[in-house]
Amino acid sequence: MSMKDLKARMKLKPKIIREIKNNKNPILMNQNYVHNIPAYEAIGLDTLIERALIIKNNDDFKNKIQRILFEENEEKEQILNKFLNKEYSILVSTTIIEVGID
Repeated sequence: MSMKDLKARMKLKPKIIREIKNNKNPILMNQNYVHNIPAYEAIGLDTLIERALIIKNNDDFKNKIQRILFEENEEKEQILNKFLNKEYSILVSTTIIEVGID
């Protein structure tokens, strides 16, 4: 899948990939919990395992995801810097971004 196609797929809802921040710990669950979470149960355990193996064994895919997430973060940083440097007079954002603004 090309970078352009992957970026487009990553913007769809529900998200196909959830990122884990550096200061957060991933939650690893026993596969029996799949039946307790409707979204995961709808996907199915076999499909979830297959997806995990695809990601684990595909360095090209992991590198593309990493580049996309880095580019998205850079874009947010640029927008925030423009706001802080008064190039933008208003910033519309979620509360998550607002927490980091002085």
